[in-house]
Amino acid sequence: MASPIETLKSSRGRRGSSSSFALLPKGTRSRMSLSQSSSDAFLHLKSETADVLPPGDPSYRSELEVQYGLHEIKGRRESMEDAHMALHVPPGVGVDAFFGVFDGHGGQRAADWVSVHLYKFFLASDGFKAGDLERGLREAFEESEREFMKLAMSVDDPLKEMHDGTTAVVVAIAGNKLFVANCGDSEAVLCRRRHALKLTETHNPKDNPEESQRVIDAGGRIYNRRVGHPAFNPAVMSIAVSRSIGDAGFKHERYTKGKPSGLIADAYVTSTTLTEDDAFVLLACDGLWDVMTPEEAVQMIREQMAKKKDPQTIAELVAEWAYANGSTDNITVLLVSLIHHEPGWTASDSGAAASSATSSGDRLALPELDSDDEDDDAVLIQKLRSRIIILQQALSESEEEKDRLRAELLRCKAKVKATTQARSGSSSGSGSGSCPRSR
Repeated sequence: MASPIETLKSSRGRRGSSSSFALLPKGTRSRMSLSQSSSDAFLHLKSETADVLPPGDPSYRSELEVQYGLHEIKGRRESMEDAHMALHVPPGVGVDAFFGVFDGHGGQRAADWVSVHLYKFFLASDGFKAGDLERGLREAFEESEREFMKLAMSVDDPLKEMHDGTTAVVVAIAGNKLFVANCGDSEAVLCRRRHALKLTETHNPKDNPEESQRVIDAGGRIYNRRVGHPAFNPAVMSIAVSRSIGDAGFKHERYTKGKPSGLIADAYVTSTTLTEDDAFVLLACDGLWDVMTPEEAVQMIREQMAKKKDPQTIAELVAEWAYANGSTDNITVLLVSLIHHEPGWTASDSGAAASSATSSGDRLALPELDSDDEDDDAVLIQKLRSRIIILQQALSESEEEKDRLRAELLRCKAKVKATTQARSGSSSGSGSGSCPRSR
């Protein structure tokens, strides 16, 4: 069980990595190929209403290739507290791939620690050893909570205790089965039959009335759609999520005076059988979901896949779009593309991610500029730069409306230059037509 694991992880706050590997039937030899992707992309947003989606066809069998792209940005926060994991697991372990996004708060230590240890606890769990991967994921979350809380409270000096906490969403792929678990408001969405199928629960009082009621039933308090501290004034101390790993200040009796807060680490777990109707899985923290619905995200990604964009390029574009459209949090986007092959394919046969998506003839969608942006130069410049990169790509791909696009591109560049000069008090043109890839 202690097989070596190849870990593919990007630097904190910088551009992520793109990878491709094959998941093959038992008894076959694993093939793996890595490829760095390009960064050019533009977006087209179209929202549709999803119908009720039936489960996948359990009779489906094929060889599955997985490609993924990862992009994380600090955004408007002072520090980067997100973490992630992307693992290709050698044959014989019992799971083929494992992905996760972890949104820390109160510091980055909980997210970093859980991103390293949760997978190990999963492999060591009784459920995993018994072949029950859903149970194994639940036990891994429970063990992560126990061990991190023990670590957080293990120092003699209370001032050195770790009060960090983190949400978590993880995806395990085993053959043609997909297993998902989450705790908090980091979530995962599956594109099935061209629509969004949400795989997780939203664990916060703001968006989930059932979680609010659960907290109250447990003896906790809800204040302004947040979980209030059980011992202190909730107007002074509260937390946005109702489930998390860590957060000793809300859970340990040293700080709660023995009163329950209702904040727990119990994971929501589900699974589904993958079919040819399943194109990709998107994992992201609330930095994305605060400004984009699952269906909007799925349609944006489908349209980019139809243009043969690779997962890394698309992950970058989705994260940058969220920032340009007002996200105030750290943003982590992990896109897992599911490519279904006939038996006997080879890794060299695989090109860009296959998709049944079809592109739309609608006009190019650009980040909106609100009137409030005029009062915040930094926000205005970032949105203008996002518009510039989208316009540049559109000009290179389409002959339609070139005059309009060129005029808009020149206007955006001029405004970036003027705004930057006004901020610096310099007459030199410091505005750039490129969108920064790390913050």
